[in-house]
Amino acid sequence: MKKQIKAFEKLKETNHKFTTSTTVTVFKDPQLMTLQEQHEWQRCELFRRYEQLLPNKMISPIIAQSICSSASPSEPTNTPLLNNDNYENQQDYAQNDVSEDLRILIEQRVPDLCTLDDEPMKYTNGTKFYCTINDILTSDGEFWVEREFSPENERKFQQFIDILALFAYNYESLKEVYIGQLVALNYESLWHRALVVSKSEGATVTKQPSARVRLVDYGSSLYVNVCQLKWLPEQFYLFPFKAVECVFSEAIKPTFSDTVRLTFKQLVLHKRLRATVYDRDGTRICVLLKCKTEEGIVNVYRYLRAHEHKSKRGRMLD
Repeated sequence: MKKQIKAFEKLKETNHKFTTSTTVTVFKDPQLMTLQEQHEWQRCELFRRYEQLLPNKMISPIIAQSICSSASPSEPTNTPLLNNDNYENQQDYAQNDVSEDLRILIEQRVPDLCTLDDEPMKYTNGTKFYCTINDILTSDGEFWVEREFSPENERKFQQFIDILALFAYNYESLKEVYIGQLVALNYESLWHRALVVSKSEGATVTKQPSARVRLVDYGSSLYVNVCQLKWLPEQFYLFPFKAVECVFSEAIKPTFSDTVRLTFKQLVLHKRLRATVYDRDGTRICVLLKCKTEEGIVNVYRYLRAHEHKSKRGRMLD
């Protein structure tokens, strides 16, 4: 226990050392932390989040599990070895403790977090909302937006993702998936809910099984190895997906050129936009999208068509 406390204090010191006024992803920089420090720092961070979610919990199962699974590489060679049976029993006990606490956490907290405050997730005609686009425009004119929630509902969503991270971190990766399955994926140092859109036929001698997934709260589509995905229980379906598929309400021309798609990316990617719903097309919603530029507030669709017209006349894009 003394060794664990000492290691924990070292992690806090390391974390403080590399903390600045801007957010720094410490464990992604190999120049700052060793592999083991990265591993222990991540456990420390999860412990902090666990305490926030269950303040009455005195000892974290994450740390309990860490006692059994991690050891310092500089540990003296004359350290007494644990009896194999006791060691396995401790591992089983820690894992069972983790599983039970996570089950209770999910059953008690997730349903409440999934009830949004005064913000129905409906897309009826006339509905207006702010959003962000994190992916490309397809040649068929489809794009995904991440809906912006109220501050209170954003807080609920972040707590929901914290619980998802605890769950995903403590479970093994999947070996196979099915289309339509909701899974967890660590992308850009954050955990996301991902929906399996398609998958490869299976593993080969030289290639692992892969799948294309859609980040349902972010909008991006990614190709990943199946081993990067984690199983999620059905409770994680309860929180409304933040991302929704859209098309332009004014679009008559069914295809969009590479020029238009590039302009779309330059104009709106990762910017705060205003959307107004005008219709539905199956699961997609038809929106009028507006964006703030140096020229003022512009209608995104009309802006794209104007720039396409300019490019055809030999003028360069901005």
